[in-house]
Amino acid sequence: MRVVFLGSGAFAIPAFEALIGAGHDVAALVTQPDREKGRGRALAPPPLKPVAEARGVPIHQPRRIREPAAQETLRGLAPDIQVVVAYGQILPRRVTGTCASHQRPLTTALERARAIALLPYTTETH
Repeated sequence: MRVVFLGSGAFAIPAFEALIGAGHDVAALVTQPDREKGRGRALAPPPLKPVAEARGVPIHQPRRIREPAAQETLRGLAPDIQVVVAYGQILPRRVTGTCASHQRPLTTALERARAIALLPYTTETH
């Protein structure tokens, strides 16, 4: 299954690794842009970015997911599903309806549930 993963925080790392470990084709990670941190204001990546880099997963960091260019990138990836975990922005319907299996934007909460993958919960830390 072709997956686009939208996530940024450390909370998203176990879900991201579970998808890869399950053998899914993670086509891309969409995450927040690098931000200035600390007194030196050095750029720091979101916690999930180094994990994706180590796994060889392409990374997209749009400033705003609502921007047309970001949405066009998502459509071009043609995912079967999108998995969203701790992304950090509100996703408009134009974004959640970009899966290849959908011919139109998702319009109800019940239809949106089809775009969400549920993964086994574990309390183990890595």
